[in-house]
Amino acid sequence: MKRRQNGLVLALILLLLTGCGQRGAYPSAQNSEARVYYLTAEEDSLTAESAEAELFAAGQIEQVLARMQEIPDKAEYKSVFSDRVQLRTRNLEDGHLTLDFSASYRNLTATEEVLTRAAVVRTLVQLPDVGDVAFTVEGVPLAARSGEPIGRMTADSFVENAGRQINAYQHAAINLYFANKDGTALRRESRSIYYSSNKPLEWAVTERLIAGPKVENNYAAVPAATHILSVSSSGGICYVNLDSAFLSEMPGVDGRVTVYSIVNSLVEDCGVTEVQISVEGETSLIYRGAVDLSVPIYADLSLVEEAS
Repeated sequence: MKRRQNGLVLALILLLLTGCGQRGAYPSAQNSEARVYYLTAEEDSLTAESAEAELFAAGQIEQVLARMQEIPDKAEYKSVFSDRVQLRTRNLEDGHLTLDFSASYRNLTATEEVLTRAAVVRTLVQLPDVGDVAFTVEGVPLAARSGEPIGRMTADSFVENAGRQINAYQHAAINLYFANKDGTALRRESRSIYYSSNKPLEWAVTERLIAGPKVENNYAAVPAATHILSVSSSGGICYVNLDSAFLSEMPGVDGRVTVYSIVNSLVEDCGVTEVQISVEGETSLIYRGAVDLSVPIYADLSLVEEAS
C-alpha cells in the first residue's frame, strides 16, 4: 500500500465548521483522505500516514486502534500508545465514543498528553459511526491541569497549524454568544478551548463566533464568510477589525444581535470593558442600520435569553 506522509504540528485550538447552527448528526469534518496519526521521532508534534479507505468503515474501531498501536513503517514515526498509554475499555453509544485508560496515563507530560489525545481523536472521528471522543482514566473523566473538564472532542478540537510548537498553546474556558432561533436575542454557549499563544485570546473568541455554534437551538450571528484582519486590546478596549464580509446580510438575525454577539463574548472572556469594531479599518458605520460602530461598545446582557 502506498502511503503519503504529511508532517503536522497540531495547534490546540477549538474551531468549528462555518455555517449556521443546524448541522448534521456529527460536527466533525470527515477527512477527504483517511489518515492515521503518529508521533514524530522528537515526540513534540504529530505526523500522519494515509491509509486505505476501507479501514475507516463503520464498526472498525478495534481495527483502527490496532493500526495505531502497531509499529509504524517509517522509523521516524512512533505510536502514541506506550506503556503509559494503555487502553482499558471502549464504549460507543449514539456516536459518542468513550475511551478509558489505565492510571499510568496520568504520568504523561502536558505535551505528551495533548499529542496523544490529538492523535487518537483525529484518527477515530474519521469513522462514520464516531461523532466525538471522550477520555477517562480508571473511569474518571479526564480534566485539564487547571481542573476544567476536557469533555468530548472532535477533529475540530485539534487543528493543523504547521510551524507552531505544541507547547505554544493555552487552555481557556470561555462563553460565546450566538443568536436564538428568531434572531432577536442572544444565547450563551460555554466552551473549553485550546488556542495559540501566538495570537491573543480575543482572536480565538472572535474566530469561534464566526465559525458558529455547536449547541442545539443556537444559531450563527456573524456572517460565516467574515475574516479577521486584526485584533488587539489596549486600555480596556478590544479593537476588532473585520473584512467587508462582515457587512453581508444575515437573514433573520437582527443587527444588534450580530454586534453584541461579538461584544458580549469579548467583554466576558477577555477582561475588556468595551469593544471597538471596524470594517476594513473603517468605523464610521451604522451596522445594518442598528448599531453605531464609530465608538467603543459596552456589553448588553439584556439581549441574552436563558436556555430553555
